[in-house]
Amino acid sequence: MKTKTIGVALGAALLAAASVAQADMDTQRRVTATDTQRSKDEQQRDQQMDRNSKGPHMSAAMSKAVKAVIDAGTAKDWGTAAAKLKEAQALSNQTDFDAFELNVVTAYVAVGTGDKAGALAAYKKEIANPLFTTALSPGDQVGTLKNAMVLSNGANDFDGTIALGQKLIAMGSVDESAAVTLAIAYFGKGDYATAQSLAQKTIDVEVAAGKTPNATATEIVAKSKAATKS
Repeated sequence: MKTKTIGVALGAALLAAASVAQADMDTQRRVTATDTQRSKDEQQRDQQMDRNSKGPHMSAAMSKAVKAVIDAGTAKDWGTAAAKLKEAQALSNQTDFDAFELNVVTAYVAVGTGDKAGALAAYKKEIANPLFTTALSPGDQVGTLKNAMVLSNGANDFDGTIALGQKLIAMGSVDESAAVTLAIAYFGKGDYATAQSLAQKTIDVEVAAGKTPNATATEIVAKSKAATKS
């Protein structure tokens, strides 16, 4: 039990800073352009917000409200972003697509304000929505799933992380970072054999590519071996 607790805690600590930055980046990328792209071509953001003019799109009122949230977030004015989000949430006659996009910006603001529980809840609603697989590109789906996995581990919801990981596996989109996140979840559940296997595969891939093995993966392998011997 002691080995398990130390391993998960250290793994979470090693991933914490990167996960928040990655979640912020992936969410903002999906909803709007980056600061540089925005100043260069603001129209691109509008096109991204209104996924496809021939398919589902936000109502005019929701589009305007979401734009205000994103503008505040882009300026790192999270207090205003949160206030504008409440205004968007209060809009009546929301379409299904409005509700979907509202979850996207809810996660965006939650990450920006450090509300990890709120971000995870919004991600879960977004992923469970049928529009997740039709309104988002495969790359955006992968980014959302990876962010949700990291946050799920942080909440000690290892079963939730594994369920999200299965979606990535079905998409054929498990990279080294996702494999490590999954390994942490299996380690947290006490499935040391699977945790060790995933971590070792990550290490093997990185070594073959001439990279330094992931520190968390290396620790999981060592801790898993020790746990199975005890």
